[in-house]
This record gives sequence, C-alpha cells and structure tokens, in this order.
Amino acid sequence: MQSGFLVINKQPNMTSFDVIRDIRRTLNTKKVGHSGTLDPMATGVLVVAVGKATKYIPLLSKNKYKTYILEMEFGLHTDTYDIEGQVLQREEVEIHLNELEQVIKSFICKYDQYPPIYSAKKVDGKRLYEYARSNQEVEIKSSSIEIFDLKIISSLENNKITLEAKVSKGTYIRSLIVDIAKELGTIATMTKLKRIESDGFHIDQAIEIGDIKSQEIINFAEYLGEKYYNVIVSGNTQKLVENGYSFEPLDIEYPIVYTTEKKEVLALYKKVSDQVTKPIILLENKNENL
Repeated sequence: MQSGFLVINKQPNMTSFDVIRDIRRTLNTKKVGHSGTLDPMATGVLVVAVGKATKYIPLLSKNKYKTYILEMEFGLHTDTYDIEGQVLQREEVEIHLNELEQVIKSFICKYDQYPPIYSAKKVDGKRLYEYARSNQEVEIKSSSIEIFDLKIISSLENNKITLEAKVSKGTYIRSLIVDIAKELGTIATMTKLKRIESDGFHIDQAIEIGDIKSQEIINFAEYLGEKYYNVIVSGNTQKLVENGYSFEPLDIEYPIVYTTEKKEVLALYKKVSDQVTKPIILLENKNENL
C-alpha cells in the first residue's frame, strides 16, 4: 500500500476519529492516523497519514502553525466555550470596534493559556471532558502557546465577528475567544470554526471524505524530499539505513531523508554531534533486535 498523506476537508458533526474510521474502511488498512484533532462542530483541514507515513505524525506539527477562521458571539457564555454547550450566562453588551481591535492586537504574543474543561487534554491519565461529565474537580494547568497573527475579517453584526487566527500547536481557539472577551470585560463563545491550514497543508489541497478512492495520496517520499535534503541509497548502504545504523555526518544541512531509487522512504536522520548522525524516524527496520 502506498504511504503518504490525505488532506481531508472535515465536515461538521463528525469526530476526527469518524474520519479515520471511514478511511481505514475505504483503504482497507489499519495504519491511519491524524496530526491534530478537530472538534465535531469544526470544519476544514484534517491531515491524515496513511501507511508508513503514520510514523511521521509526531514531527508534522513541530515548529508549524495552524490557521483558523473563527466566529465569536459576545454576550454569551457556555460550559464548552462554544455554541453547542449549555448556556451559563447571557448579558447585554456594547462592543466598540476600536477597543476590540486593540485587544486583538495585544494577543499576538506568547501567553499561558488554560484549556476548556470540555477538551481532550489529559490530566492524570483522564481527559478533561471526562472529569466534566462526571462532575469531578480537577486542577487545570496552563500551557504556553503563541498567537502568530490575529485579525478581524468581517464587520461586527449582532454581537458576532469573524477573525482569522494563526496559532501554535496546542492552542485552543475556544479559550482564545473567552480570553479576548475577558480583556474586554465581557463574555463570548465560539459559534463557528474552520481550520484552513495545518502542518504545511492548506484547505485548497483538501478533499471530501467521499472522494478518497478517486484521489491520489500525497507521496510520502516526495513530501519529505521537499522538506528535507534527500539522499538516495542502494546496496549495502541501504541495508545499513534500514537497520538504523549511525553514520558520520555528510557536508549538508540536517535533518536529511534517505530514500531508495524507487522513491521509497527509509528513514529521517538528524545530526547528534559533529561525528554522529542517527535516525529520528526509521520507516524500514530489518533488524528486530534494534
């Protein structure tokens, strides 16, 4: 089976696992995984790895940003921080656009963000939403995230406004919306969310879940070849790479990807010292004792 990536345009009322389950069934393989969950109400880019490319998932989001189009409504607060949750509070609000613009600019920075209680973040082995559903108390700790860009892309109507946010991995858009409202001295909740960019893939590349059979998987070797220096190996060197052996560094920039002449990806190597390079990910391991 070909290894690579599918960029899925997830539709509302589907979980990320629903997408994975459908792809496993369609492609008849269990080796399928995604690089970042989308809430059921959210739409847009869900990057799915197939075959050996699943080993690359931990590196996909490294030093990468995600871009969202979000709609927020002021004067409304829910337990889930989105429109599908239980309404906890309503209030009359008067939002001044100039003040809102200044607050939004102030969030283009690194800051410590608290995740929503209804989220998949784990604390002591349990997901936060499990604590919430069983009415258990839990200490929620903040995480350092970064907002690279945040801008208004619609007019303010009926206390609703649309923003575009470019954020680091681990950022909760629902929490960002609540934090913006707090700075304005009011409340807000998320009413729409669409991810348009994730891990280097854009919504323009996305396909519908029903079109998987008619679409080609993004070739894994070609994808890595665009991201990293590509070294083609064969014979004895290929066997050494397949078994995860260390090499002396080549006079090139690392990390590098080793591939066969048939464009099969073998491994991604990094430089650990001036004398040694080692595999970050080994996609072909011929030595079970390693």
